[in-house]
Formats: sequence, C-alpha cells, structure tokens
Amino acid sequence: MQQKIQKISTLMRWLVVIIISALLISSLYGLMFKNIINFGVDPVVLNQLWQNEASNKLILALFLIISLTLLLGFGYWLQKLFKLFQSGEFFGIENMRCFLWLVWINLLVGIDGVISPALLGLYGHTVDPSIYPKFVFEVIGILTMLLLVVIVYVLKAARQIELENKEFV
Repeated sequence: MQQKIQKISTLMRWLVVIIISALLISSLYGLMFKNIINFGVDPVVLNQLWQNEASNKLILALFLIISLTLLLGFGYWLQKLFKLFQSGEFFGIENMRCFLWLVWINLLVGIDGVISPALLGLYGHTVDPSIYPKFVFEVIGILTMLLLVVIVYVLKAARQIELENKEFV
C-alpha cells in the first residue's frame, strides 16, 4: 500500500507542475502576445479594465500578483507534501506543517475570492460605469478548508498513535 501511495504521489507532483505551468504559460502568452488577461480572481473584469485606456495598470497588476502568489504558494506546499509522501513520510511533523500551510493558503484564497471581485468592481466602476462590484461566496472553498483542517487533526492523531506504538515496542 505504501508503494502505491508513493507512486500516486509521484504522479500528483507531476500533475501539479504541469497544471501550474500550463496556466502560467497560457496567461503569459495571452498577456504578452494578445494583450488579454485570462488569469486572476475575476479575469473577465480584469481583462475589460486592462483594455480600457483610463484604467491604472499598476492596480490591475496588483490583483494579478496576489492571485499568482497564492497559486505558487499553494503549488509549492502541495509539491512539498507530495514529495514527503513519495519518500514514504506520511505522519511526520513536516507533513502537518505542509497541511497547515495549505489550510492557511486556502483560507487566503477564499478571502481573496470574496474581497478581490468587490474591490475590483468598485475600482472598475470609477473607470467604466458598466462594471459593478461582485460579492462571490464559494461554498466548495469553505468545505475544502474544513476538510484540510480535519486531515491535519487526523495526521496529528496518527502521529501520536505511531509514537505510542514505537514506545510500546
């Protein structure tokens, strides 16, 4: 079973790299060669504002940088976690550290998903009256975060059981 988890972890590490790379390459290509934005918390509004001459590109770049930072942070900690799984480490302190970072980043993504469309809409309305603030609330993100918290506690309990078993032997 351990070998199967290690093989799956190797595959998942590659998938994370491929997905994030494809997203970044696609976004950079769109921005550099087509002058469109297809990445971020609200790419349609971002792109609409990007195309508008009256908008401040620095403010829009800030929204992109926040999204990019969260994506890369999530990818980094996910890679680190899968690397630990790949090496056969399942209940260590480092695993819990990775999960905690993933929980925090997931929380920040959820907060960004609510706040950024509203702020972008408020700014956008000053540039283009057809743009309005949006208040987006994703239940899946909240449920994912709760699931990650439960996994951290399960890992903590499993680690405690593993330590008790080692002491018993």
